[in-house]
Amino acid sequence: MLPTNSPGHNYEKPRTTTRQLNQALRGKSATLKFCSWNVDGLQTWIKKKCLDWVKEEAPDILCLQETKCSENKLPVELQELSGLSHQYWSAPSDKEGYSGVGLLSCQCPLKISYGIGEEEHDQEGRVIVAEYDAFVLMTAYVPNAGGGLVHLKYRQHWDEAFCKFLKGLASCKPLVLCGDLNMAHEEIALHNPKGNRKNAGFTPQEQQGFGKLLQAVPLNDSFRHLYPDMAYTYTFWTSDECTILKRWLVP
Repeated sequence: MLPTNSPGHNYEKPRTTTRQLNQALRGKSATLKFCSWNVDGLQTWIKKKCLDWVKEEAPDILCLQETKCSENKLPVELQELSGLSHQYWSAPSDKEGYSGVGLLSCQCPLKISYGIGEEEHDQEGRVIVAEYDAFVLMTAYVPNAGGGLVHLKYRQHWDEAFCKFLKGLASCKPLVLCGDLNMAHEEIALHNPKGNRKNAGFTPQEQQGFGKLLQAVPLNDSFRHLYPDMAYTYTFWTSDECTILKRWLVP
């Protein structure tokens, strides 16, 4: 996410390729590269040789979510990662293998902080904030409303506190928000929006809260800023018992 100031059942539709995205960006330059990835467990992520992708992309800042790993159990391969020597980690102290985020940077930040400043929301290692000369960057793993929406009320409380915290950050310096926000804001982000109205991440309550956040901070969805009408581009998919893919774009 970047500050404003600085899908149906047609399973034959092809996914947008990396080449198509690169063509859309052709001619546009960048001075910094941010990469963000929900790794769903650092140990497994490493075993799948995903670090090869990181080395190829060579980001200036790498944001990781759902690391499921305490700092004293970090894979050696990460600790020895060239070019991203400034590393910061947060994980719950009483829930090994749950939640957790990481921020890896080629440059030493001016300041690092953890959480959003409210004890109720800061027990699960979900937020790291890094301040640099020209901007503030956050990596966040936002709570899921849960199966059967059992955590929807908590998610709504989180959204209110999260919005307040982000507004405070953005009032000081331009804000870059990276992470797994567990939210699909618009129908174009889902393969089957009508079938997900009552599922976590796409309920009317969550959509309303996320819309308020975008306006209040304010923030832009960086992907939709670059590709406003591009459909069938997803960052998350699972298969159910019928092996039907359910794809979501999580900003």
